[in-house]
Amino acid sequence: MFRTCLLAAEPQGGGLLLVLAIILLLILSFFISTAEVAFFSMNYKEVSLLKTRKDSSWKRIAELLEEPGVLMASLRIAGIVVNIALVLLLSVFIDHIMEQDGQWPGSVWKWLVKIPVITLILLLLGSLLPRLRAAQNPLRAAYESVQVAELAFYLFRRMALVMVRFSKWVEAWSGGAPAQAQHQVEIEEAIRSTVPEEEEQRL
Repeated sequence: MFRTCLLAAEPQGGGLLLVLAIILLLILSFFISTAEVAFFSMNYKEVSLLKTRKDSSWKRIAELLEEPGVLMASLRIAGIVVNIALVLLLSVFIDHIMEQDGQWPGSVWKWLVKIPVITLILLLLGSLLPRLRAAQNPLRAAYESVQVAELAFYLFRRMALVMVRFSKWVEAWSGGAPAQAQHQVEIEEAIRSTVPEEEEQRL
């Protein structure tokens, strides 16, 4: 039904809208994956320095990291939602191209093409490239992806809170809570701490 609605809109420019939607989702997937690596690749000193910066984007990064568990869960949820939408739209787009070509009879051949093509696109643009880029320069990558991270945080915060609470319950039940709690305290102390002005210039 989803596929039929999109293809029925083709004469009114539905094909262009489909392509634009895929591009937008790929961009979102790229920056979500970037944020997942960049935000959690910074050391405590770098996180502490962020609040001393004048640019509001740096301060927003530090504010988001005040709830690291919720931020990570929000980014994961956002990534799942975006990737599901991408799979659906890419499947519709590839079907449409194959139908126009007229040389792909049978659904088996279509799936043999769609699965590797969609997997390759998601791996390259939605995982490998953004993660490699974020690992090379986490501060710059975090700065560039902060708006997407903030959007994901506020859209999925409630769902993320449920996941974090459930995770804490599982850790408490399995005896892993103390280490996690200590890690959380260390992150929060690093974020709230201040540093000398001369160290700020090194950022």
